[in-house]
Amino acid sequence: MIADLQKRFPKDYVWKTIESAELIEEINVTEHRRILQALQLKDADAARTAMTEHVRHAGRVLLHHLHETGAAT
Repeated sequence: MIADLQKRFPKDYVWKTIESAELIEEINVTEHRRILQALQLKDADAARTAMTEHVRHAGRVLLHHLHETGAAT
């Protein structure tokens, strides 16, 4: 499933849509740190929640960009 998603929306595509350094910091550093901490604590529920929130957040950023550029109508 991940390979299929990467074919449709390559990872770099999301990052190319982000113009705000603060948003990059939030998505790339803060959210990944939260996921890593949960994994280090072996807290599967927290890791799952953090990863789900991260993917959804990135998806919202991508969809916002697609709507703003008229790519998603």
